[in-house]
Amino acid sequence: MKSMRLCLFLYICTSLIIHTTQAAHYQPKNSNADTVQLFSIVRTELRKPEYAQDVLPNDFSYLNQLLRYGQGMHNRQEYARCVFGIFSKVMGASQYVNAYSFSHLVEELPQTLNPYFVNYKLRGSHRSAIGLDGDMFDRFKESVTNTLYTQFSSQYESFKSSPSQFFDELSDSIVELAKQEIDAQQMRSATKRFLELGISKLVWSPEEHTKIWGNVKNIAQNLSLLMENAIVEDSNDLDDMYWTLIHRFNYFLDLMGTHIPSSFYQEVREDIASNNLLLLNLAEQDVCIQTKKECLQYALLEAEARSRAYEKGILTS
Repeated sequence: MKSMRLCLFLYICTSLIIHTTQAAHYQPKNSNADTVQLFSIVRTELRKPEYAQDVLPNDFSYLNQLLRYGQGMHNRQEYARCVFGIFSKVMGASQYVNAYSFSHLVEELPQTLNPYFVNYKLRGSHRSAIGLDGDMFDRFKESVTNTLYTQFSSQYESFKSSPSQFFDELSDSIVELAKQEIDAQQMRSATKRFLELGISKLVWSPEEHTKIWGNVKNIAQNLSLLMENAIVEDSNDLDDMYWTLIHRFNYFLDLMGTHIPSSFYQEVREDIASNNLLLLNLAEQDVCIQTKKECLQYALLEAEARSRAYEKGILTS
């Protein structure tokens, strides 16, 4: 069974180098298309089986274009949730995801998604920034307080003349604030599901062993930017994605470790010893299991042992 997985992984890694080069020069068909053409083309492309197998794993242009299009929509968070949901379903059919293309995607997401979480509403002399500061309940409390202050200070005469209508309108405003928070949380969940699915399919090529570890660190760094920009709010969510990244990297080492020189393992060990790895410095959220550092070190130890045995001719594959 492992030999079959190894053959499949070698095939993917070989094609990965080709697709990485192609993706760098890829120009989406609809770069200058209007909205109608964009949706028509994307709908057609997503229906093709080869899109999930050959295009999406290496290029996320359509996803980016759809997300950028939705930045100014009234129901933009619901829209983005649907976009991530659709691409998650399509990516489920992908055998792998190009780690370098994925890292670039995650790096761009803060800028792409920030407009979805910033919903400025003038409340008299107050502004409420939904999705930027504090947790969900802090934001909601602040928003409701600002709404109450603004409504009573600017419409006090309306309150005295028609209290029933005043409170109806006030209730509608508060319900809208609650809906915004719920939509934001649902979008965050959809974003996390998409990212975890992508991480669980990452592939690196052993022929590019000098780039692999740097890419893993870049992905960890780019994921942390999502939390810095309040796109990921819960440190448990970031921890989950870090665990998925470590498990995927360890799986890669399990299959391809003998094809990577011992110098690679020395580089990773030195990085771990420096205690400066963002991937490992995030506080552990579950004390009842081994740490991310322990999990990574164990996988490295086994893979390096096989690599050295392979270099000495003790192992043949």
